Amino acid sequence: MKKLFAIMLGLGVMGISAQGGEDKTVATPEEPAPLTNWITLSLGNAWVEGDTPAFQQQHWQNDGLFGGIEDLHWEPKVSDNVSLRIDGHALGGTEDYLADIEFTFKDFGYLKLGYKKFRTWYDGHGGFYPGNDLFFDLYDDDLFVDRENIWVELGLRIPKWPEITFRYEHESRDGKKDSTVWGDTNLTGLTSNAARGIVPTFLTIDETRDILTLDLKHTFGQTEVGGSFRYEQQENEDSRNIHRRPTETNADRFVTQKDNVDADLFSASAYLVSRFGTKVTLSIAYMFSTIDSNLGGSRIYGNSYDPIFDPIYARRQQRDEGFLNLMGGSQLDQHVTTFNLAWRPSKDWTIIPALRYEHNNLDSLSAAIESNVASSGAPVTTMPVTAASTRDFDSVTESLEARYTGLKNWTFYAKGEWLQEDLTQIERDFELEEEIPFLLIGRDTDGEIRTQKYVIGANWYPKTYLNVATQYYKKIHDNHYDHPFDTTSNALTSSNRYPAFLRDQEFDVDDFNIRVTWRPASNFTSVSRYDYQHGTTDTRGDLLSPIQSADINAHILSETLTWNPCPRLYIQGSVNYVRNETDTPADQLVPSMPVLVLDSRNDYWNGTITAGYALGDKTDLQVSYFYYRADDFQDNSAVSQPYGADAEEQAVTAVLTHEFSRNIIGKLRYGYFTNRTDAYGGVHNYDAHVVGASLQYRF
Repeated sequence: MKKLFAIMLGLGVMGISAQGGEDKTVATPEEPAPLTNWITLSLGNAWVEGDTPAFQQQHWQNDGLFGGIEDLHWEPKVSDNVSLRIDGHALGGTEDYLADIEFTFKDFGYLKLGYKKFRTWYDGHGGFYPGNDLFFDLYDDDLFVDRENIWVELGLRIPKWPEITFRYEHESRDGKKDSTVWGDTNLTGLTSNAARGIVPTFLTIDETRDILTLDLKHTFGQTEVGGSFRYEQQENEDSRNIHRRPTETNADRFVTQKDNVDADLFSASAYLVSRFGTKVTLSIAYMFSTIDSNLGGSRIYGNSYDPIFDPIYARRQQRDEGFLNLMGGSQLDQHVTTFNLAWRPSKDWTIIPALRYEHNNLDSLSAAIESNVASSGAPVTTMPVTAASTRDFDSVTESLEARYTGLKNWTFYAKGEWLQEDLTQIERDFELEEEIPFLLIGRDTDGEIRTQKYVIGANWYPKTYLNVATQYYKKIHDNHYDHPFDTTSNALTSSNRYPAFLRDQEFDVDDFNIRVTWRPASNFTSVSRYDYQHGTTDTRGDLLSPIQSADINAHILSETLTWNPCPRLYIQGSVNYVRNETDTPADQLVPSMPVLVLDSRNDYWNGTITAGYALGDKTDLQVSYFYYRADDFQDNSAVSQPYGADAEEQAVTAVLTHEFSRNIIGKLRYGYFTNRTDAYGGVHNYDAHVVGASLQYRF
């Protein structure tokens, strides 16, 4: 017996059945369980030399130490009927935090909880005057705004029941950011027309919003119906802080404008989508919204930011205009109805006609105490004023879209959209100093707005390795205004034609683009695109002839190449070139000074090249280089404030990834970033080095 057992054991070891013949069953190692959860920890530092706020704003990256939990995903086992998902990150320094939690209950619904916070940085510097290298550095320019979001969402998903979703969300913004409403200075060294607006201004932001939504949806056979309700409450307490003519004797002063807005929004909507077989789908929707807003605030001059009103503040200047005790509000009601029909008369055709109607009514009222300085050094005078306006409009939009796929390797599409809007607007501004209100400004306006939009395009696939897409877009926007009542004369000799001056404006836009995707080899792909856009604006003022007030031309070329010369290596490069110019007749108003007002130019180009190489089975290296150049600066500082971008940016980054084991992956990162704006005195120049490391554990 022992001998027979030994023989059977030996046969089994050799893979031969004791019953004779070869054993067809081959033992295989057990597959390891998939790693669906992970946590990534990271640590890094940024060293910046130069304009640190400019670097932080450009790259959303703080100067100094940063790190924490870069990424977290966890789906622990709860029960057969309940699942849990947790996603998040927590990065100090960059101030980027997220907690996203979801419980799912089988055949019942879900519960979502979340918190998100992130920071955006801003460069608080103002402008630069090249005539005498004038630049102001008045306060800490390292500005930022923190945004927070908290939410709770409940979803009912019981089979054959209506879907019900309730969500509460709280949003906030808090901090400071820059403003381009710059203060003025006379320290330019010019003997006439010396004032230039280059002094930095900052905004303080304190805003909250609470949102409640309820969404309903249910399906009956081939028909889906739904509705939603939304309530928002918003509170904004913002301010704009301007420093005017700093360090100038008898003219250095501050002005702070506070803008307070409280608003309540309620919206209700309903829709129906019904399918008639496979060829016709009908959708109808209606929405009503109402917004009730209250406003308050002030604009006060003084000897510091956020001053207390003082009628004899130091260094008063003529036309230091402000206001006190602003209060008022507005009521907006909106009704929108839409009708859409999708019809497929055959397998090759899809036709979609649509209709949209909107009615909008806005009533506004405000009152304040207006302040002014009649002459430099004179005391501030005040006068109560009030303003009221009402605006109603009705608009109808028709559209027709068609798509055809009946020609081999071709897809054609076209769409037309036509809008007719009629509006009525009444505006009044009163002085209340006397017993009988005195009408300062009044205007009644009847407007006709007509818009046409056309799109036609085609996609062509002649070969598996080649496709071409092209599109033409046309938009005509025509505004006509009549003013039955106007308190200001529009005669050619009038010194004050506004408001009620514009009678006609027409905006025309033509856009053509083409994209070619070509893959001549299995390891090489090219994507080329060209866009051309031309836009004109024609304006007619009251009692004047029409004039072309703007002519815009833009050319955009882009190319992307991807090459895999070998399995371990890939290279991808892209380049974009843009020529954009806006020409207005303003540059011809003063023939003796043709550079007083310049045409607007926005020409630039940028390029990126990235390469990735597998150093081994478990180690990868990726390097990238980026370059950007804009040279649109035109120095007309002798007669005006020069604008136009002058920037050269470069970036080099490298990432080394290594898999230490099935569970652990590490990364090393390095980046070098540089920015040069020499035409603006180099005040925004910086060089930065960023180093970081991360370790991911999968489980």
